[in-house]
Amino acid sequence: MLQINPYSFPGLRLTPKTKSEVKDIISAVYEVTKISWAEIASGSRLMEIKDARHLLAYFLREKTSLTWMKIGNIINKDHSSAMHGHKKVKETRHFDKQLNNYASKITELLSTQIN
Repeated sequence: MLQINPYSFPGLRLTPKTKSEVKDIISAVYEVTKISWAEIASGSRLMEIKDARHLLAYFLREKTSLTWMKIGNIINKDHSSAMHGHKKVKETRHFDKQLNNYASKITELLSTQIN
């Protein structure tokens, strides 16, 4: 399981429950994509890293009540990048088999972690 530093989200005021949900989502994205947290939070534009970042934005929006701004802060981007990532996954997962496979596996992992 991926270990995330509790100080990874400086300045974000998250409740303990939300912090736990965010850590669970980051861990699930890592387990499925094998892209580390450091790579996701980097500014890399490599397709694999970008897709993992988009998946993270998608699941943070779908599974938590975080605002776009907070999601952007978590993925080290601005709110519009978080919105774009969410939209990209939502629109392309139906015809991109790999992205759909990742999203399905993440959903399955989260269903056992988040209640």
